[in-house]
Amino acid sequence: SFSFQLYERLLRENSIRPEDFEASLRRRITLMRVGQSVLGAAAWSSPMELDQAVADMTDTFTVKVARFTQSREDADKVKVGENELKKWYEENKSSLELPERVKIRYIRYNVLDPKVLAKMAVSEDDMKDRYDATLDRYTSTDTNGVEQVKKFEEVKAEIEKELRQIASAQYFETNALARAYSKKAAKGSSRIDEIAKEDNLKVQTSDWFSFEGEYKEGFMKRSWEICPGAEAFVERVAELDSSSEDYRYAVLTSRHSVWLVEKSQISPKHTPSYEEAKEAIRPRVLRDAKAARFKAEVEAIAAKGAKAVAAVKDISTNIVFTVADITPGTFPDQTAVARAVSKLKKGEVSEFTLTSQGKALLVICVDRADGDIAKAAVLRSQIQNDVSMLQARQIPEAWLKWNLDRRGF
Repeated sequence: SFSFQLYERLLRENSIRPEDFEASLRRRITLMRVGQSVLGAAAWSSPMELDQAVADMTDTFTVKVARFTQSREDADKVKVGENELKKWYEENKSSLELPERVKIRYIRYNVLDPKVLAKMAVSEDDMKDRYDATLDRYTSTDTNGVEQVKKFEEVKAEIEKELRQIASAQYFETNALARAYSKKAAKGSSRIDEIAKEDNLKVQTSDWFSFEGEYKEGFMKRSWEICPGAEAFVERVAELDSSSEDYRYAVLTSRHSVWLVEKSQISPKHTPSYEEAKEAIRPRVLRDAKAARFKAEVEAIAAKGAKAVAAVKDISTNIVFTVADITPGTFPDQTAVARAVSKLKKGEVSEFTLTSQGKALLVICVDRADGDIAKAAVLRSQIQNDVSMLQARQIPEAWLKWNLDRRGF
């Protein structure tokens, strides 16, 4: 596992302060992300395109950024009816194929129940053993490289709390498993129902999920959302057999919960009919319709030119930057702005750029000046390699898209 103390020591042995190294790393990551964003449209590394890519990275841009937000009132005006739902379904039917899905029934125990935690016995020796086994957690290095270790008495309360929590989880695990298999359920019943009644708990049924890791919005939950934090959730549930008294139940554990579970329903792999899909796709269709209306409204302003865009309410003052020199936090939405403006000439307005749901921007290129020649020479080789890598990656991606289109996917 990662050792923060070793990390700091290695840096200091090489006369590098951790804060300087991390600042440098953040800048390199930002530059890489912005660079990849700007170079994303460069499919071929011809001399002309390479020159343009170098210019996009090194030219000095002066821009104004117009920001747009779709109001809740405007978004709520958008409605979708039967025709829109059917049209969307027919256009996207092939992408709606569902994997085999499963539901489980379960009861949940709270590991952090104060009454249970208070009953858990934790000895002094147990706490000292835990302290010795996890000493790294209580060891830090000061600015002079000297290791500082917290004493047992300083962390005793924290260790006791942790051990009580572990003991509570083990208590619920053992108890639930023993009771589930101690006797057969009454005919037509389940031990989960019987134990729930004894413990005054509610039996719950999960949403659909898939063992295969697939996720289809509106039709299921992701497997890790069913019993959050449960160890080996998919593997344990996949082994269950509702027809077998020996493999019908399983106990799942996280830091905060213990679940006694059984399979409830299985839905085979299939493409849902329109009637089955109708309500599942409605939120997506509505979201797409709202986004389309928002985009159309912003593009209508952009079509009027830079003067109209500059007149909007939320317009920035001039921002001056060079893509190659951008550092974290230089200005808001810097990657989106850099990508939007990189192909523009002076006086042009960028395409609609969505920054998050219901938020977008347009960029006005107020000025574009040739970049520093020395900087361009340094970056040219690096950019050539980046463009070549993008080219190599885009060829198979383009082939895949062509092949999927050919098959009507």
